Amino acid sequence: MDKSLNSKKKLDDYDLINSKAISNYCRKIKYQFNTEELAVLVYRNKKMDLEEKIKKYQDLIYNYQDMEVREGINCKHYYSVKAMIQNEIDRVRCIYSDMIKFEENCVYILETYSKHYSFLNKVIEYSNNTYKDVFTKVECLIKEDNEIDFFTITKKYLYNDEEISADYVVINQQIKLTKIKKNHNDLCDIGELFINLPVPFKKGDILINEMMLKYIENPIFVLDDLTIWDKKAIQNSNMRNLGEISMAGMCYYLPKNNAELSYGTIWDYDCFEYYDEILEENNRILKLVSNYLKGKIENLEVFINTYEYFKMDFEKPKFYYYEEDTLKLLGFSDENISTMKLNNNED
Repeated sequence: MDKSLNSKKKLDDYDLINSKAISNYCRKIKYQFNTEELAVLVYRNKKMDLEEKIKKYQDLIYNYQDMEVREGINCKHYYSVKAMIQNEIDRVRCIYSDMIKFEENCVYILETYSKHYSFLNKVIEYSNNTYKDVFTKVECLIKEDNEIDFFTITKKYLYNDEEISADYVVINQQIKLTKIKKNHNDLCDIGELFINLPVPFKKGDILINEMMLKYIENPIFVLDDLTIWDKKAIQNSNMRNLGEISMAGMCYYLPKNNAELSYGTIWDYDCFEYYDEILEENNRILKLVSNYLKGKIENLEVFINTYEYFKMDFEKPKFYYYEEDTLKLLGFSDENISTMKLNNNED
């Protein structure tokens, strides 16, 4: 085999990871994926359309090593991972055929999502027309509104509880169908598998998961813990048996227009990215939390006082007795510090 072609294939495999930060890290450490891991990465990829995924699935079947797939809670045992991959190809093709097929007593629901200043704008429309009518409508909306980043079309059957849901992303006004499923309890074996990806992230890192915009309005958060850091649980297969549920992190985040910290689960750690932009308004609290978790702020009283300040957002804060370096650790921007100095001089 041509070594240059083999190298190119490995680079493509790293690019299957949604997170650029994780992708670059895995490439740097030359992490070697097995066929099962690659199948999961293809399934979870947020930018490949279904045809691209099917093409990669077929590449895995024809050009990669076969292996056994252990049974999980929502994934049955396979002697051949390639059989599981072929089942997924057949599944998506069948569901897509049902999605676009004209049927009486059906309604299509269109949900569009936009990223605007890191917040979510959601529009829901209903239609009794055909799938083609709804898709044409959303194409027109995208041409009119460049802020639509992803959308969902759901086909609901009025005579029972069945539905088909399709997720799309919009990249440079190009629409890609990335995921399709039938019914909420439609379990896909590949989709229920857990993979333990090496990550560069550390406790206290400020991250963002824009794919969570459908579920939370402010996707910026401070990482506290990752399920994959529990090596003992992984060795005992406890986490793997939980499948996709285990691919999450415990994080501190701020709901929209709220200065009260929340602590909870942020899903899909394979979509996490570093957040390097300036934190504004209430999000300044996240810098404070980050530096506290990293051990850069050791005084709990200082942490609490600063947190309360950010919550109250005093016009003339009494933080002049802290050094400038300390103020930056607490999350204050250069502009905040200049304002403090000006206000204190006026006093």
